[in-house]
Amino acid sequence: MTLRKGEIPQVENLAEFLGQFYDLAGKPRPSKKELIRAHNRTRNELKHNDGGKNVRVVADFQFEAEEMLVRAIKNYFNTFKCMPNNKNVRDWFDFICS
Repeated sequence: MTLRKGEIPQVENLAEFLGQFYDLAGKPRPSKKELIRAHNRTRNELKHNDGGKNVRVVADFQFEAEEMLVRAIKNYFNTFKCMPNNKNVRDWFDFICS
């Protein structure tokens, strides 16, 4: 929805941010697609863990969940030019981002 409204989705902003580390280190920058894939690695491993095997995924799940929620709230703001109406969501976002 953010892209349809002419705004840049947070995942693309994060890919650019990650790419800047490669630039600073003087290393070749991976493609935007590779940077996005690296950023979404844990989410995608959980989402597509349907091969019939119980694959163990090790990650900081609290951080991953918080980061996904922050991205969603930032996309909401970029799309609608305001924060969500829910006070709990706004308070949580302020707490996490401060």
